[in-house]
Amino acid sequence: MSKKTVQKWIIAVLVLLGLTLLFIFSQSLIGKEDSRAESESVMNFIKPLLEIFVGKGNVTLFLVRKLAHMTEFAVLGAELTLLALLLGKKTAGFFALAGVLAALSDETIQRFTGRGSDLADVWIDIGGAVIGTLLVLAVFLIVRLIRRRTKE
Repeated sequence: MSKKTVQKWIIAVLVLLGLTLLFIFSQSLIGKEDSRAESESVMNFIKPLLEIFVGKGNVTLFLVRKLAHMTEFAVLGAELTLLALLLGKKTAGFFALAGVLAALSDETIQRFTGRGSDLADVWIDIGGAVIGTLLVLAVFLIVRLIRRRTKE
């Protein structure tokens, strides 16, 4: 990729990162009752899909909320990893730390909205970021292997 193309990708990923963090933190600013209502709405929407995996009648608000935490941080982890790959391997440690700091910040924000914070959610957030990281790295390695084989 040309340097100009890499720079465009970096800008695009930075914009996505900003939007993702804005979404994550804005969700943390929602009050307890509104957050619960939003979660119930999401649960009703995705319940048929989740029941395929967990069985009919086993989809709970707790499950949906924890999956939401994991999913939003998987997206964040994927974006941070993509940015690290674009900037160079020496940045990976910094971006891993950024994911942890985002998880801690997310739970800290919730303390000010009357929802409280939960250490388990921090670990779920970090786990989500790790999943996003591993998915991006897996795709990166597969693409690299395919490119090497097509050059041979």
